[in-house]
Parts: sequence; C-alpha cells; structure tokens
Amino acid sequence: MSWDHLNNGPFRLQEWMLACQRFKAFIKDNRKKIEGKANGAKKAEDLRDLEFELEVAFLLLQDNRFEVVKYEEIDRTKRHPDYEFRFNKDTCINVEVKRIRGVTVRQRKEHPAPIPYTQKEFRKFGDDICVGCRQSVPFMINALIIASDSDNMEDLDLITAVDEIDDRVNEKDDVFFRGKGFNGTGDFLEYWRHLSGAVFLSSWVKLGITPYRNELWCNPLAISPIPETIQECLRNIRKTRGLMPREERSDDL
Repeated sequence: MSWDHLNNGPFRLQEWMLACQRFKAFIKDNRKKIEGKANGAKKAEDLRDLEFELEVAFLLLQDNRFEVVKYEEIDRTKRHPDYEFRFNKDTCINVEVKRIRGVTVRQRKEHPAPIPYTQKEFRKFGDDICVGCRQSVPFMINALIIASDSDNMEDLDLITAVDEIDDRVNEKDDVFFRGKGFNGTGDFLEYWRHLSGAVFLSSWVKLGITPYRNELWCNPLAISPIPETIQECLRNIRKTRGLMPREERSDDL
C-alpha cells in the first residue's frame, strides 16, 4: 500500500483537504510522516486505520479553537499518543485514536441479514482503553477517540467495557491486568488515573431525546479531567461519510 492509495480511490483525504484549509495545511506539514505510514501499510484495513487517524484531525480542525501541536511524536524511549492539540490557545489535550475492525453486514432487501452480535463486543473497547492508558502522558488531559465501521458496535459497549474494568479493579484481578500488559492492578491504576476519558464516534444516528451524537465517558479518577467545553466538542463531532454538510461545520457557527 502507498500514499497514492490513501490519496485516491475510496479514501476521503482529497475531499477533506478541499473542505478544510487548516486540515490541508496539516497534511502538507506532515506529508512525509503520513507517506511513511501509508507506505508501510500491508493491506487496505491498515490504510483505513490511518484514514481514521487523519479523520480525527479533520474533524477537530474544522473548529477554529483546535490546533495541532504535535502529530506522531517519535521517541522510541517513551510512549506517546497520536496527537497533541491546543484548545483555545491555552489548553493542551493529548488524543489517542483507535479504530475497531469488524465485519460489516451488507443487507439485501430480499433477504435482510441479522447483525451478528456475540455479546462480547465490549471487550474490544476494553482492549483499546487499556492501550489508551499506556499512551497517556502524566499530568496532562488525555482522551481516547474510538470508532468502528462495524455494524455491531454500539455506545453501550464503551460503558460496559469501563464497568468491567472497574469490576476487575475492585476484585484486584492481577491476572487480568497482567494479560493487558500491566504489572498487576496497582500498576494499571497508575496509568488509569492519567486517562481523562474516552469517546466513541458512533456511525449510528441516535433517536429519541438525547442531545449528543457520541458516547463520552469521563474518568472520575482522572488527575486531569476533560474541561466541559472540550467535552461538548467530543460529544458532537460527527464521523464523516464524505464531506461534512456546510451548515454543520463548526467554523461557520
């Protein structure tokens, strides 16, 4: 796979650059880094992961209050999140991006197929949350942004994953946390306090009275909580399927 694959075909990079000049400038500034990641992709799913990583920048940069400070900082001696953004020129927030892969069921009018739920979807969220903890920078705001193109991932899975982690902490399940790459429950909690929250960018259109598009979980134990203004942004950014309608762009408000 290559930069040419990412910049053409079914991928939306060109559309996003046309829709947002600030995103276009971000791509220009980081082209070598992005090209390297695209050229290292072995299959289309790897490029989809990279596409969503870049989509997060596209979504946030449409709001003039956000600017990219760092992208893919390279320091092999330390773990780093994908991005560091600055909000309103004075608040920094680190963002780790995860895309959950899955099977999308294509429905046919003649023979509609049921969405295959295993009742274990939440565990993929739990895995990503544990990775997000390890990527978090101490004493800074750290947010994990998750998305999936799979039809069987729901907002509830994020909350269920957090509840399971809480249960494991209360049970002091060292075996569970060692399996996630930590040195037991105590070690996990040290990282856990640095993760400020996680948001699932839903592909589902919500019905009912909920005012928010996305599910946001804020860590009550976080050393650096997510400010309410940024919480509002994370709850309302929308995962794109092509260009974002002009009336919904934050820079036009």
